Amino acid sequence: MWPRITIVTPSYNQGRFLEETILSVINQDYPNLEYFIIDGGSNDNSVDIIKKYEDKIDWWVSEPDEGQSDAINKGFSKATGDFLTWVNSDDILLPGALDTVCKVVKENPSVQWIAGNTVWIDADGKIIRCSRLPHYSRLLSKMGFLVVGGPSTFFARSLYKTVKGLRLDLFFAMDIDLWWQFHNHGIYFYRIPKYLMAFRFHAGSKCSASSFASGTLKDEERRLMLEKKKREEVSLLIDLYGNRRLLPLAKVIYRCKQTLNGNYLKAWLDLRKMQGHLWQQIFPIDSESGRNLVDFNSEGRSY
Repeated sequence: MWPRITIVTPSYNQGRFLEETILSVINQDYPNLEYFIIDGGSNDNSVDIIKKYEDKIDWWVSEPDEGQSDAINKGFSKATGDFLTWVNSDDILLPGALDTVCKVVKENPSVQWIAGNTVWIDADGKIIRCSRLPHYSRLLSKMGFLVVGGPSTFFARSLYKTVKGLRLDLFFAMDIDLWWQFHNHGIYFYRIPKYLMAFRFHAGSKCSASSFASGTLKDEERRLMLEKKKREEVSLLIDLYGNRRLLPLAKVIYRCKQTLNGNYLKAWLDLRKMQGHLWQQIFPIDSESGRNLVDFNSEGRSY
């Protein structure tokens, strides 16, 4: 039995990357996939790209919306899948990801929330960073520090229906808010040591522009975006957790834990093998089965 998985791709004027994103989903060759694309009324070539693959898409729409959270919520409201996730229109669902999620669900029927590893890619699709996050920590969560990661996360539709969904008033931290909603319902994520998604780091993405890529915005614009992101994150801690006094200590403990459990080292070793290569070279697809031919296990070796 293949659990039904619903994937929503929110998009707005991402025609440069959208086709690659769509192909990364439909080329999974997963037999029980439900795929939606929610376009915010793009005025580039996005709609033409969507129409090119509409026979592989269960439902799509192109109309003005209230942003990324609104688009994702719109898709999830129509979802019939047992598990849900979203893949942004500039990101990549790595080959074999859905097979991996299926295997985890079959082997662990009680699991409601799954989180995997993520690679970062540049605008050309070359790998620039590897991220291996730790398993759930009750101590760190009690201190207000819940590290899940936005991409590479799947969750049960039944779980999503018990919470309020993605908040429209959050621009940066809507995923963090959702993770805390799950957590505060007593559900903890199940970490698997597999790379499931590729997050694209480029000048046009809000994460890159606000936090990392100096020069993508004017200094004053970037400063304002950083302040907005910080305000959102602090507000979440106060609203969902209660305080933030222990957060600095929690971050120190987190870094120590990542060092001692070898995740920093494993990610570094992975990056040495992957850096500068196109994601398709590291995670190739079998043209017949659609399956990933290369995997990285918890020790960072390929086999």
